[in-house]
Amino acid sequence: MVDRYRTRHGGWSIRHYHAWYRREGGTRSYTWVRNKLQAHGAAAKGKARGC
Repeated sequence: MVDRYRTRHGGWSIRHYHAWYRREGGTRSYTWVRNKLQAHGAAAKGKARGC
């Protein structure tokens, strides 16, 4: 999943990628997908808010 994001969907937001992932038969939650992409360095973490 991470490799596919990097090679084919790198410019997409995580939310957009997750919607595509679910349409293609993926069963994982948005949070799981986001955490995996961020852990592997494929997507940047969001900015802290309210600081």
